[in-house]
Amino acid sequence: MARKNLLVCFIFILLVISCSQAQVNILNKEIAFEYNGIPLSEALTDIAEKGDFFIAYSPSILPEKKRVSIASSHATVKEGLNKVLEGTSLKYKLLGDHIILQKQAARKNNLPESRPKTPSSPAVPSFVYIRGKVRDNYSKKGLGNAIIMEENDKFKPIYTNDEGRFEIKLARKDSFSLLIYKENFHPTRHQVHSSLDQEIGIIELKNFTVANISDRMVRTELAVPINPLSEVLWVRFLVNDSLMEAVESKKGVVPLQLSFLPRIGTHWLQGKHDLGGISVNLIAGYAHSLKGLEVGGCLNAIRQDMSGLQIAGMANVVGGSVNGLQAAGGFNLNFSYFRGMQVAGFFNAASQMKAGLQIAGAANLLRGSMNGAQIAGAINLSPGDINGLQISGFSSLSWGRMRGAQISGALNLGGDVQGMQMAGLLNIAGNMRGFQLAPINVGINVSGFQLGIINIADSVSRAPIGLINIVRKGYQGIEFGADEWWPLQGTIRMGVPRYYTIVQVLYNPRNPYSNLGYSAGMGLMLTARRPMQWKLEGLYSSFLGNRINGQRIQLRTGAEWPFGRHFYAAFGPSVNYYSSFSGVALDGLEDGLPYALWKGFGNSSSFRQVWVGFYVGIGFKKNHALSKGR
Repeated sequence: MARKNLLVCFIFILLVISCSQAQVNILNKEIAFEYNGIPLSEALTDIAEKGDFFIAYSPSILPEKKRVSIASSHATVKEGLNKVLEGTSLKYKLLGDHIILQKQAARKNNLPESRPKTPSSPAVPSFVYIRGKVRDNYSKKGLGNAIIMEENDKFKPIYTNDEGRFEIKLARKDSFSLLIYKENFHPTRHQVHSSLDQEIGIIELKNFTVANISDRMVRTELAVPINPLSEVLWVRFLVNDSLMEAVESKKGVVPLQLSFLPRIGTHWLQGKHDLGGISVNLIAGYAHSLKGLEVGGCLNAIRQDMSGLQIAGMANVVGGSVNGLQAAGGFNLNFSYFRGMQVAGFFNAASQMKAGLQIAGAANLLRGSMNGAQIAGAINLSPGDINGLQISGFSSLSWGRMRGAQISGALNLGGDVQGMQMAGLLNIAGNMRGFQLAPINVGINVSGFQLGIINIADSVSRAPIGLINIVRKGYQGIEFGADEWWPLQGTIRMGVPRYYTIVQVLYNPRNPYSNLGYSAGMGLMLTARRPMQWKLEGLYSSFLGNRINGQRIQLRTGAEWPFGRHFYAAFGPSVNYYSSFSGVALDGLEDGLPYALWKGFGNSSSFRQVWVGFYVGIGFKKNHALSKGR
């Protein structure tokens, strides 16, 4: 592949100390199984789950009547696969943490056909050119970088352009079977029944779906052994096609490698060998697998698995699994699971985290589940299940099952959360078992506490603690009433019976000094017995006016006597404490109330008074939780 001239100058320091971590080959993992006449597909799925790997195949290649009856308490994955596939025409190939299941090609009769040659016949071209376009069946947009290959042809695959168009050159024969592959789309087979150059029109791909079985994704679609690194722009630019399509590694392990670019270094066929020691890449390097230490000035790319330590100035990209540490100034990208740590200046991305830590200046991204912790300057994203911790400067997002904590500067989003959510602005959860702390908290079924200014939930088993508590299956009410000072009052109650908040608007048209006020408070139901219900409430009131600058603290108890389905009458006594720093007593109360407990002027001409009062009201309420929200 042609390359543009590169003018790069790097200073090289050779690292001589390395540490390696052994990685067990998937085929040698020990498993136990027992099958009694189950279908072949179920046996393959069970072995993949127990062996912790991905298995890919087309359902059409499995024998429909094949049943498996074997048992072993101590066997390897390889022995298990050989036993369940015994008597079939199927074979398998190991690619990273994937095992590709294929049908063995039938042997052809190589005897030459005795056809008479026709000297007068014109020469027939030995190749056919097939053109077409690949697009998304939903958006109808062309799909760039989709891979086109003929199922039985030895020529390398080709890629569609940015518009989704392609032209493939194939050895001439009567018909062709084209395989079309694009990441995140269903692989598709397209039959061409002609030996002429032709335009086959548009091929549409559907969005790809996978089945999640105990956190392991088993693909049951057409298997095409494509290197995922081919989708990474930097890798496509630096690694030529012959290395990109190299599937099998060379035998043996290379203990030391020094390279400038892929194919320019101590090993000419770099990319097809396994690294088992130290690898130093001045600009970029590409190898089949790594067990040891790799240092790159720009890019380190591993086709299959990495076990050890990778350090890169810009990026580390691994097509298989990672066991160890990746550190990059730009990003770390892993197409399978990882155990260990990823540290990047910009972002980390992986399929799933089995046990470890992601630290990034901007974002941590996972496609599946997480066991460990994510720490990012901006965003953490893990759509699968989480067991651990997410900490971010802006938001942490997960819509799976979470066991642990989310702490973010602005937003937390969780599905089934058991633990804690703390955010500078907003927490959102489905089923929440624990507590939420933020100015705004939103949950569906909350088994715990919500602490914030605004709390919203469908149901809460304990208490939402805040200024505004909206619980659909809780306690909400509106009341109009009066007391000995304010003849007109509007009151709203929100929350659950064990704790609800109160907001009041007060009006007194006869007071020339202060005719408008407001109150905020909290309350709880003392009993849920019917028909009468007792409650205890505390309120703080502030008054607005030309001469009065005062406040009132009120503690009251009383009863609600229902009539109709949702209406009630309320009445009860209160104890009030009033304080004014304007030197003005209550209008009409300068001589004190007949039932005043205490009154007088304090320091700085402040007026204070304590008295016993009352309140009455008529209200409307909806209480779904009187019998269980206690």
